[in-house]
Amino acid sequence: MSSVVRLSRRSHARALTEPDIIRSYDFRSVYQPILSPTHQKLVGFEALVRVSKHDQPVSPLSLFEQAATLGQTPTLDRHLLHLHLANFAAGESPVWLFLNINPDTCVHPDASLERLASHCQAPESNRTGWS
Repeated sequence: MSSVVRLSRRSHARALTEPDIIRSYDFRSVYQPILSPTHQKLVGFEALVRVSKHDQPVSPLSLFEQAATLGQTPTLDRHLLHLHLANFAAGESPVWLFLNINPDTCVHPDASLERLASHCQAPESNRTGWS
């Protein structure tokens, strides 16, 4: 006697039609200065994303909500972290770069904090992507 396992057409069709969130939008990094009142100087920058689609601005909140709905939050986070690190030029003064990371990304098997730390410590010329 043979058995037939039926695959759900709905989940298969959904996987084929889900947009790849990285390819659906245009991203650019912006860096918000972080000032220390105690030291009365610039101590770093917070990396932020500006998002657009077809030259129209998109709210980062709606982008992250869509990523969560599609189960692509770790993928989006990895992409943005790489983008921010690749675009950041600290200049001559040592400063901190503040990165916002979704907590789910930190525990995702493909995106550990150790890998992020290693990527941050690599010389700029050796940063080939963090996937």
